[in-house]
Amino acid sequence: MSGRFSVEVGPFDSTRITPPDLVTDAYGNHGKNLIEEHLATKLDPATRIPIPPTIPTTFLQPKKDNPDILKKHPTGLEGAFSPMNSLKKVTIITMRFPDEPAMRRLFHLFTSHQLNSDDRRVAEKLIEYKFSSPNSFRYFNDVRLRTNELSPRDQFGFKATGVPNQDLAEGYSAIIEDTFGPFVQALRQDLVPPGSRRGWQRMMRQDNHSARSYMSVACNLPMPTIHFCETMDTSTDSYDKAFSEACLDMVAFGTDETKWWCLDGGSRVLPDAMRNYIEKYNPDSLWLNTRVTGLRTVGSDEVDGITVLVGDKPRTFEHVISTIPLPVFRTLDIDDPRLFNVQQTNALRQLSYGPSIKVGIKFKSQWWAEKGLDIVGGQSYTDRNIRTTVYPSYGIEGPHKTTVLIASYTWTSDAAVLGALVSPKTSDAAAFGGLVSPNEECRERLRELVLRDLARVHNVDVAMLQDQFVDIFPWAWQNDYNTQGAFAFFGPGQFGRLYRSLARPCGGYHLHMAGEALSPRHAWIVGALDASWRAVEEIILRSYPPKVYKDFVRMWGKNEEWIPSRRFLEDMKLENGTWSDEGIELDLLMLNILSHDPSRLGK
Repeated sequence: MSGRFSVEVGPFDSTRITPPDLVTDAYGNHGKNLIEEHLATKLDPATRIPIPPTIPTTFLQPKKDNPDILKKHPTGLEGAFSPMNSLKKVTIITMRFPDEPAMRRLFHLFTSHQLNSDDRRVAEKLIEYKFSSPNSFRYFNDVRLRTNELSPRDQFGFKATGVPNQDLAEGYSAIIEDTFGPFVQALRQDLVPPGSRRGWQRMMRQDNHSARSYMSVACNLPMPTIHFCETMDTSTDSYDKAFSEACLDMVAFGTDETKWWCLDGGSRVLPDAMRNYIEKYNPDSLWLNTRVTGLRTVGSDEVDGITVLVGDKPRTFEHVISTIPLPVFRTLDIDDPRLFNVQQTNALRQLSYGPSIKVGIKFKSQWWAEKGLDIVGGQSYTDRNIRTTVYPSYGIEGPHKTTVLIASYTWTSDAAVLGALVSPKTSDAAAFGGLVSPNEECRERLRELVLRDLARVHNVDVAMLQDQFVDIFPWAWQNDYNTQGAFAFFGPGQFGRLYRSLARPCGGYHLHMAGEALSPRHAWIVGALDASWRAVEEIILRSYPPKVYKDFVRMWGKNEEWIPSRRFLEDMKLENGTWSDEGIELDLLMLNILSHDPSRLGK
């Protein structure tokens, strides 16, 4: 890595832990503004509940020094860490990480002492991800071009679909930039000191729009033009997401200068290292291949804890953090009325996770990198079923050449269609280490389709690819009962309602909902880290003394979205008050909890 990432070295010492160097980013600003807007309706000192400048010490009710916490793997259920069959070396969850401000907590984890000591060397496995290649292909409407041959004019014959000449002349990239670019720039301008929310307010005035409806109604773009932009820009029906989500997506993918990274060995390197560390220093703390079936509150008058139903061995904890994907969580026995209020149960039901599929194929050779094609890294895009092909950024030369290709990566409606060919055959689960393989007939149909599409996109003989073929490994997240979808897909107005409802303790302050969907940075690993940070702070606020809170912040920092803005403090007639004699500054998370329990205010 040639010094790109600084790794904590030396014997582990909690007093030397450096918190992540976090800065305000557009995602954090989005979350902060949503909560502040919500609190302004509940804590208006002129007409509602008066807020003291100092948080009352009675808010803290420490019951013991070390409350039990049930931690779950991100999938939450069985099969989380089970090793795959040795013949199946396709990494199904390879991800790339942009070196952007929103990702700083994740990069801090990559370089942490815990994951870079003993035989764990996560930072050394970070390698640059080549997001684009001049030699990759665009194949639309039976027209094939290299990336370096693209121009703004209509090279793919979209005029036949009804796109007006002026829109074809402008090009889809320029239309997208004209539509979303001003909002993205305004969001970035909000971050310039002393800070503002004008850009965010401008975006949120359109939050009842999907990207598609905004382009149609507000921009007066004809539907053929919108379909043209969507086809060339992303997946089928992606523009049905909230307009605000489309704007934030553009922020997430940064600029052409943004550096991208991935982990040599696939994204599983990260959870494997975390598991290794935890099992070494806290043996038997992880329960693997253990299915949770339900939750119950404990206590007669007030909730004192949560019972987790695990087969015939229920376990009771003072606090439970759930990172189970929300569609899966709803399949548990959670009928106890003290777990969630009506607003929260509706938020759980309304959230949809989008489908996504990756199809990995092992070939005999790197045919895509050989002379004539010369593709190293990057992606090819097409309107055929495979939609996106992702090429390895490494392993091109040397003794360990990779011959595995992510032949197809699809999401939204494209993945829903292709998913019919990734039908699980559960009898093979043991051979796949807890995972499942596709039905054999579906597998053969999928192999034929993907090889045929690869041949068309790359202008090679399908017979050559059939001869090169070794094995195929598809994965459809929507067909996996442990996920029931790949990532949160928020429609118009959905995220704000979900975030305000579930980004606070449930179950009488003893159940804490986390996972990437409950972070402004959803659909990224860093979103899961942010939500987990918030869940741990909720527990500390409820059950630990102030000193523990200070230690937590010293080691892990504050999440920017929970630090109140000066404007909010002034509007609420609040000062940066202190919490007991420890001098702890109040934050939005603290106020959010208090706002839903007014009996604690003013004591």
